Amino acid sequence: WLQTCLAKHDARCNVKPVAVSASPARLLHLDIGSSKGNLRVVEVQDLPSMPVYLTLSYVWGSQKAVRLEMSNLEAMKAEIDLDSLPRTIRDAIIFTRALGYHYLWIDSLCIIQDSAADWATEAAKMGSIYWGSMLTLAALHASGSHEGLFSERNPLYDRPLRIPGTSFEITNTLNLGLAEPDSPQAPLQTRGWVVQERIMARRTLFFGSLGLFWECSCCAASESDVLGIRTRPDDDPSAPANFKLALHKALGDNANLMLSWSGIRSYYTKCNLTREKDRPIAISGLMNFIAAAGNAQHAHGMWLPFIVRELCWEVASIGQRPTEYESPSWSWMS
Repeated sequence: WLQTCLAKHDARCNVKPVAVSASPARLLHLDIGSSKGNLRVVEVQDLPSMPVYLTLSYVWGSQKAVRLEMSNLEAMKAEIDLDSLPRTIRDAIIFTRALGYHYLWIDSLCIIQDSAADWATEAAKMGSIYWGSMLTLAALHASGSHEGLFSERNPLYDRPLRIPGTSFEITNTLNLGLAEPDSPQAPLQTRGWVVQERIMARRTLFFGSLGLFWECSCCAASESDVLGIRTRPDDDPSAPANFKLALHKALGDNANLMLSWSGIRSYYTKCNLTREKDRPIAISGLMNFIAAAGNAQHAHGMWLPFIVRELCWEVASIGQRPTEYESPSWSWMS
């Protein structure tokens, strides 16, 4: 899938827009020749050029895990013990090495978690970080960082299928499970930060309980449909799997832009955030991308060129307003 995307897909997958220019401050450097040794944090500014890197999209969970802090920054620049990391992160590192890549970005190990200044700077670049990534690894089924990328599967979910015809026949594999990347039961897809990560990532490999799933701007595929389905301009823009294509198609077209954004916003408001005050920042990278590429200004989650229409929102159920951060009452972020 990755080789096909790099070699054959069009500019939607393989051209980096001018609108996205921010790079991560740090990356994990992975020694290809070792299963454990020489894993460390590197400062991007100390590298001769911006390297090719992968990203990880996952749910942290409630269990405590090793993270980058001011107290261990220098130690992690020297070396990180792979065995000290949670299973999902270990799996992502091993998988990245197996693909032959040397660099990986993971938020908990590349952002100084107890530095408010560093967190604010890097969180604001999150959309650009995922767009600049060669490939995003998504731990779809895991509800925490200790569960890993991989899971045991029930082989009965996949059944061979043959449809005979008069002059030819079709053979395929029928998957009896859900289309996992859009399954409401997938823990990853309930996380607010992931909305931006999924749309901004040019290529994503989902690790689900039913197998591997591929998604890029040109194609969606799985182990039961290896060749995949090419995404089309007329696909439903309100479906999460089509957000990426619908958004890029809509840039420069105000009516379609609003339609695409409405679907994204509706999906985002149903997702969970550990800290409600993160609601603006967790979608800001995507909004800044739209603003730069579509020449539109926004404030508090509202698009100013369409402000009259943007004000026509309502709540689906009664809830409590955030206590740490409050947008104006006219914003859906309030």
